[in-house]
Amino acid sequence: MITRILVDREGKYFYQQDGQDVSTHFGMIRADALAIVADGSTVLSNTNQVFTVLTPTWLDIYRRLKRGPQIMMLKDLGVVAAETGIGRDSIIGDAGTGSGAAACYFAHIAKRVYSYDIVPEHTAIGEANAKLFGYTNVSFAVHDVYDSIPAPEEGQYDLFLLDNPEPWRALPHADVIKIGGWIVGYLPSINQTAEFVNQVLLNPKFQHRKTVEVIERDWAIKGLKVRPSSAALGHTGFLVFVRRIA
Repeated sequence: MITRILVDREGKYFYQQDGQDVSTHFGMIRADALAIVADGSTVLSNTNQVFTVLTPTWLDIYRRLKRGPQIMMLKDLGVVAAETGIGRDSIIGDAGTGSGAAACYFAHIAKRVYSYDIVPEHTAIGEANAKLFGYTNVSFAVHDVYDSIPAPEEGQYDLFLLDNPEPWRALPHADVIKIGGWIVGYLPSINQTAEFVNQVLLNPKFQHRKTVEVIERDWAIKGLKVRPSSAALGHTGFLVFVRRIA
């Protein structure tokens, strides 16, 4: 568990784990020194380098999740949350656990999250990451949603995220999603995206609301130097928003 964050003069972060000493390439900072300082205070390493001390937020912990398979980026997850209107009373389903990043993101917002993957190692990574936050409102299971989608204990899902190669194969099991609820497909290629949308359009139970690609571009600003960053984050995936209407 991350207990404190140290920030050097260049803005680089170093993390204290479980209240232990912190070793950096600028020297070591003792745990007893970190235990007595308030946020915003500074401490010195044993080589007299200055660090500012902060308490980690949810986002700081999220950025340190253990990685297995590639995760959905925050820029995409944020759009999913905004476009579907999920909140503290929402029941979320997530197929394609991967590293559990999406499940942990939704667990921070929603009442309950159920995450499924066909690979046992992925569910194990997801469980380990959820423990970093101390979440009790998210569960992981090995299950193939192409065969069926388990109903949640609460009755039906408000949102079900399909991060799978062929999400259209899960559509016949959408009765566990509320009428008025959402299915969101996350797909890397436009061919997969088109197949999913076309299958949705053939089914009168669903309404295709939109398909988007979220492009994020950082800007470098220092004095009079203002330009787009050379390390822009471009294509990560297509998001298909589908609403169940019948």
